[in-house]
Amino acid sequence: VIVRVYFSSASRDVVADFSRKELIPWNIELNSENILVNYTERASDCGVLTCPKCMRGIDPKVLISLKTTKTIVVRGYCRLIEGMFEGIECIEEVDLYDLNSELIPANLFRNCTSLKHVILPESVYKIGKSAFENCVNLSVVALSESVAQIAEDAFKNCGNLKDSVKEKISEIAKDPTRFDRMVADSVEYIQTH
Repeated sequence: VIVRVYFSSASRDVVADFSRKELIPWNIELNSENILVNYTERASDCGVLTCPKCMRGIDPKVLISLKTTKTIVVRGYCRLIEGMFEGIECIEEVDLYDLNSELIPANLFRNCTSLKHVILPESVYKIGKSAFENCVNLSVVALSESVAQIAEDAFKNCGNLKDSVKEKISEIAKDPTRFDRMVADSVEYIQTH
């Protein structure tokens, strides 16, 4: 049984969907599988789409329809799929920090020409082929220490990257065995008597 309670205030309209145990803004519609299937851009969002933690994915039609959204915040267990944000020109910032994902899929942000800043999850260890290709305005990518593999052309034509980001990418790309070494270095041997 799904019980929905609607709240309305001058600053925010939300739907309390107790089956999801989370407040969902009225302009976000999730289907029964917690896939974002409809999003209405509105001025009070200030250009920010914050996805609910319970969300498991985003219908590509929702992303293609974005016109004024500048920032996207994805949290929880949303599944990233190849080319998910590809070619969306309005987004400038994407925050994936609280996302539980080990892989940035191929072509994820390819041709997002307005994209400037991306925060990747700490759990990511691999960045797929052409993930950021042609993101000509991309200057900052927050890479955690867990990133061990960067596929071919992942940052092709990203000429605005800050030097510190370029250095980190170069360091990872030169050493494809880094991940294996990181795992080996983190193993502790416990003596038994």
